[in-house]
Amino acid sequence: MNDAERARELERLMRAYGSQLVRLCYVCLRDADLAHDAAQEAFLKAWRALDTLRAGETERAWLFS
Repeated sequence: MNDAERARELERLMRAYGSQLVRLCYVCLRDADLAHDAAQEAFLKAWRALDTLRAGETERAWLFS
C-alpha cells in the first residue's frame, strides 16, 4: 500500500470511527483534551500498522485495540 492509499484508508477510518473512538477515550480518561489526544495517538498507530489489518477482521475492533 503506497502513502496515498494509506492516507485514503486512514481518512475513511477516521470518518467512520473517529467520534466513537473519542467517546471511548473520554469514558476512560474523563477529560476531553486527553480523549482527543488519545484518539489522535490511536490513529497515528493505525497509520503505521494499516498493513496489519487483515481481510475479514473487524476494522472497529482492530482500531480500538
